[in-house]
Amino acid sequence: MPKPPKPQPKNDPESEDEEAEAPPPPKSKTKRRAKPEPPPVAETAGDPEEDSAPQEEEAEAAPPPKPKTGTARKARPEGTKARAGGGGRAPRGGPPPEPPKRGAIDYLLAAVGPIACAGVGVLAFLVLQKSMGRAATNSIVAAEYPGVDVGKEVLAKLTTFTGFLPPWALWAPIALGAIMGILGSVCLLVMTPGLGSRMMGIGCILPGCLLPLVFFLEGLKVEEWVEGQIAARYYKHVRHAKIDPRVLDLKGVTDFPIRRYRSLWKLDLDEGEIPMAWLTVVDDVGPDAAKDTSLPEKERALRSADLRAALHDCRELMKDEKLKPELEPELKKLEELRDKILDPLSTTYETERKEVQMLEDNWAKFMRKTETEKAFGKPEPQKEWGWFKSFKTFGDAGIGLGNTKGDRALVTRVYLGKAVHAAYPPPYLPAEMRYAAAYYALVDENYVGKDDKDKALTKNDYVFVCYDIEHMDNPPVLLPQVSCILDEARLQLEVLAK
Repeated sequence: MPKPPKPQPKNDPESEDEEAEAPPPPKSKTKRRAKPEPPPVAETAGDPEEDSAPQEEEAEAAPPPKPKTGTARKARPEGTKARAGGGGRAPRGGPPPEPPKRGAIDYLLAAVGPIACAGVGVLAFLVLQKSMGRAATNSIVAAEYPGVDVGKEVLAKLTTFTGFLPPWALWAPIALGAIMGILGSVCLLVMTPGLGSRMMGIGCILPGCLLPLVFFLEGLKVEEWVEGQIAARYYKHVRHAKIDPRVLDLKGVTDFPIRRYRSLWKLDLDEGEIPMAWLTVVDDVGPDAAKDTSLPEKERALRSADLRAALHDCRELMKDEKLKPELEPELKKLEELRDKILDPLSTTYETERKEVQMLEDNWAKFMRKTETEKAFGKPEPQKEWGWFKSFKTFGDAGIGLGNTKGDRALVTRVYLGKAVHAAYPPPYLPAEMRYAAAYYALVDENYVGKDDKDKALTKNDYVFVCYDIEHMDNPPVLLPQVSCILDEARLQLEVLAK
């Protein structure tokens, strides 16, 4: 078998030059299919010594393998993505990802959370303590509920649960807020940083702010109730009224019951000199008067609520031996008024009966005018009434609905006693004017008075357009709502002790 030519050694300079001059094979654009290798040919066994030599020479002469070129896949450098839009996962065996770190938001929440929760708790505590303290100790509220423990019997009906709290439990909003805020900080600073720790921290801080708000709202409800009790007596129809703090904080006034009686005696009954004609025709009798068991049976038919209350309060106060000498003359006057009204046919009171008849007749004449004359049924406002908005009608008051009376301006009888004349002396109010038919003229809520006189007239919701019933030809007089005049005088007497 002929031997193949012996290849030149690698370090032959001629072969190196030939290889360098040989041009590289052209690259084909398409990938050629690899030719299948021919099946191996079986060779006859030869001399192992002869065969080994050529094989060694062939191994020495075989050129080194060339690197693959063309469209073969290249190795990607570390850290690159596998494909466009693919994940950025590090190759196997690479360095592990860095652990998450706490950011400024974590430290900020951890610092601000407990402060915010405790702050809301402090606010709720202050409102709750002030409102419940006023409800339990305010002398005006106590006078409205004589013999009643407001803290236990009234507050429990006003609020969801604060009415049952003992005094030491008023600190609960602060404690709850602080505990929840601290738990939130612990979650943010101790747990593994990340979304989970932040959700846990916020999940504790947020309820820490919301739970004290429940107490805060309960306190506002109690505060609103206390203000309503006081406003109903002194500020019911005052425009844009702000309740005097001295009224809200009035407590420990042991003589407040006698102050209330004095306001009835002086302001509403003119110290016992109120005309019997007014007490006879006034329309204060209500469905509860006949059921008031605290009054003697014969007094339940009295039309004047002020007279009924004054008789009851005077007798109650006279149980105190210290007040008895002072109140005995006043009780005697009150009983005389009561007897005159309950026995109108007595010949002793002929003058009073004539006055009652005159008042009834003149009132009936005025009401007929409101039915037949437009100037009285639907009065026109005067040009100088810059404050005027509208007249209150019978329909607005729920009277006469479904007929022509509902469209007419509401008119009512009022008594202009000593307190009203003292507040508005002549020329505002003629000295001889005692009984009036008053229209309710609503004041525009956006109106601002031009001067002190105008502001005094329009400080309440309504201005009374008053016609003198005794002297029906006299022009009308403008006054603030009479009940508000009395309430202002009552505030001076009962609260400020003037």
